[in-house]
Amino acid sequence: MDATIRKVQPGNWGKGYGRSMMERVLEDIKAQGFNEVYLWVFTENHRARHFYESNGFACTEKIQPALGAEEICYEKKL
Repeated sequence: MDATIRKVQPGNWGKGYGRSMMERVLEDIKAQGFNEVYLWVFTENHRARHFYESNGFACTEKIQPALGAEEICYEKKL
């Protein structure tokens, strides 16, 4: 498995690439028989939180410490 982190470059923000990637990943997860997805994001990463919320993820209010910061959990039913 390739451990390389993939991300959309700032110059490509707002062009729909991230949404396309998210849709593909969620389709793949659903095709494997899963009916819900959980993810963790840094609490202060408001841009990412907005992105996940606009893609149907709901904040669970579960918070945990991570790497000297704080993460919050999001979930989505498929």
